[in-house]
Amino acid sequence: MKRLFCILTLAVLAVSCFKEVELGYPASVVFSSDGGMQHLVGDERFWSATIQNYKSGEGSSYILTDDERYLEGVDQLELDWLRVEYVKGGVNEIKIYAEPNTTGNKRTLHIELIQANRYDVVKVTQNK
Repeated sequence: MKRLFCILTLAVLAVSCFKEVELGYPASVVFSSDGGMQHLVGDERFWSATIQNYKSGEGSSYILTDDERYLEGVDQLELDWLRVEYVKGGVNEIKIYAEPNTTGNKRTLHIELIQANRYDVVKVTQNK
């Protein structure tokens, strides 16, 4: 019984190491089928970011905000129909661009913004 208690306690502690929705970015963003751009500002700086497709498991590369390219304001991520650009000099700002949706289906991707053991996930949906 004591062993089971220790295992359960360790599992709870491991799960609680990452806390979602603490950097102040919106939980979701919606684009029309025409696409476009949205500017997001959080309350705190993020250290890295990625775009993820939770259905397929596909993801973009991670970009670290202390990377030279970020500091020069030329860094961006792309996955499928979504592009994320970092605002030059803005350590807590991103611009999100969605291509027009010609698929006839609603589509969703997720942007993960990470700072140490805290992170935000922005669900990006585009209408059909």
